[in-house]
Parts: sequence; structure tokens; C-alpha cells
Amino acid sequence: MNVKPKLLLIGLLAPLASLYAAERPNVLLILADDLGWSDLGCYGGEIRTPNLDSLARGGLRFTQFYNSARCSPTRAAILTGLHPHQAGFPNLSGALPAHGVTIPEVLRPAGYRCYMVGKWHLSRESSPARRGFDEFYGMIGGYNTCWKEDPFYTRLPEGHPKRQYAPGEFYSTDVFGDYTLDFLEDGRKSGQPWFVYLAFNAAHFPLHAWEEDIARYERLYAQGWDRVREQRLARQKELGLMPRDLQLTPRSHIPANQFNIKTGWADKDNPAWDSLPADRRADLARRMAVYAAMVDRMDQAIGRIVAYLKETGQFDNTVIFFLSDNGACAVGPVRFR
Repeated sequence: MNVKPKLLLIGLLAPLASLYAAERPNVLLILADDLGWSDLGCYGGEIRTPNLDSLARGGLRFTQFYNSARCSPTRAAILTGLHPHQAGFPNLSGALPAHGVTIPEVLRPAGYRCYMVGKWHLSRESSPARRGFDEFYGMIGGYNTCWKEDPFYTRLPEGHPKRQYAPGEFYSTDVFGDYTLDFLEDGRKSGQPWFVYLAFNAAHFPLHAWEEDIARYERLYAQGWDRVREQRLARQKELGLMPRDLQLTPRSHIPANQFNIKTGWADKDNPAWDSLPADRRADLARRMAVYAAMVDRMDQAIGRIVAYLKETGQFDNTVIFFLSDNGACAVGPVRFR
């Protein structure tokens, strides 16, 4: 069986019944965190994502799909195939029920090695090691620093080998790439097909990125969001993702949340970029550059993984899915004046 890798931006993993066939493909499911759908280059974004763009050219890009709009509900639905309420997550808090069988709980009896790297966020009571994964490295909770390993990042089952990082070396996206490569090598040596669930915490807040990656974007975002929006829509039209006659929508309204109530920007429209003071434009451009750098670094990690699959002859028998748990996050203490 020779399965061409595909970039499938979908809300739910495709039916897995065919994986019980004699020649079974490997499955790599990659989940981004709070990623806007037009952020990637293959969807018209200005962020550098050559590895995801390459997968998209050789696969499928979905232009209409649905998630559950929040982190945990989407993750529960992905892993169980159930509606979030049925999967125990009507909101951000909950627990996977016994009847909500996970993908690894289905695939392990079928002879698959199952690995998870990254963000779990489906309660500590139902940890990855208890819900079908042979190996896990990542964060159990919803968000934390990208720079400090202890006590935020966990290796399961307890006692399994753990990488060591010198001071200043740890950055979660890079580390998730490292552990994914370790687990892929374990899967290759086992001779079994494998399922890997790689759930990045990029680009969820807090916004943390390497300065070398940020530097690529600071001048780009200094032009402001009005220009960036216009350029994105123009590229989407060129890519055939949007109708040629589509007009740019008005700037979005800012609904009230616990942060902007304090800053005075609840229930107002986003302002024109050129109407902002210089110090605000500089601050906001920096924030956008850091966000872009997080996505850029995620793509670099994916590139390392794809390169490994090609080097080991596994690429053509691996199905690759990429999606986000929800769109770009509007929560944050942003002020415009």
C-alpha cells in the first residue's frame, strides 16, 4: 500500500476501519493551538510555512470545515469522534468518559504503536497513558511557559527515558519535535504501524518565540493590520480560496471579555491602524511578530519530522493530517491607547 501524504484541514480524523487491512499506513495527526485559518502560507498568510505549504501542494486543502470553537471540546471530539458534550467536554472543563473510546484505544488492539507529544488539556484524571498511548511527552494542562520544562512538561509513563536540556536550550515547540522524532524511531524499530498525535501549544498565549524568528517579521507587521488584511485577501483570491469579487469585510468588533473590560476596549470596533499612537503600533507589531514566529517555528519542527519520514522511507506510507483546535484567540489585555 502506497499512501501519498495529505494535508487535511478537517475537524475530525477520517474513518479508521481501513487501518485493519493487511498493509496499514502510519498516521500522523498534527494539531495547532489557536491558529487562524489564513495564517499559513498555503491559505494566503504571510507567515513563512514552507513545509506545510509543500504538504498542501501534494494533498488536499479544505476550505470549509468545523471545529468546536474552544480548546478542550475540539480535542475531545478529535480523539473520540463524538460531539464534545458526548465526549465529556461541554466546555473547557470535563473528563473523557469510559464510553468515549479514543483513537489509540482503537488502534492499539489492531497492532499499532501509539504516541502523543504536546498539549493534552483533557483533565489529569484521564491522562494520555491511561487512554491508549504507549508513550507521552508534553503538557497536561491548557497553557504555560514555552521556556521552562519543570514543572510544566511531563513524561509518561513514569520512569520512561527523558531528554535533558541545558539551561537556555528548552523551547517547547523544538522539544516537541525532538520527542516526536524519538517516538517515530521507536515505532520504526518496532516493525509495527504507528499513530502519532502531535499537539503543539503554538501559537497559544503566552506569546514566546526565539528572537531570530521574531526578527523576520517585525518590519512586516510594522505596516499594520489594515495592509496585512488587504494582502491576505489578495493572495487568497490568487490561490482560488476566495471569489475574485469578494470585498474585504469591515474590521471586527471586539466583544467584551475579562481583559478588555479593564482596558476600556470592550464592545468596540477594532481601530484603523494609522489612528493609533506610535508606541501602540510598535507594541502591537511586536506581538504580531512573536505570534508569527511561533507559527514559523512550528513549521520548522514539522519540516524536521517530514525529512525524517523521507530519510527512513516512511513518507509514502504515512497519512498526515493538520488542523487547529480553533481560530486565532481574541483573549488578551490589549490596549490601543
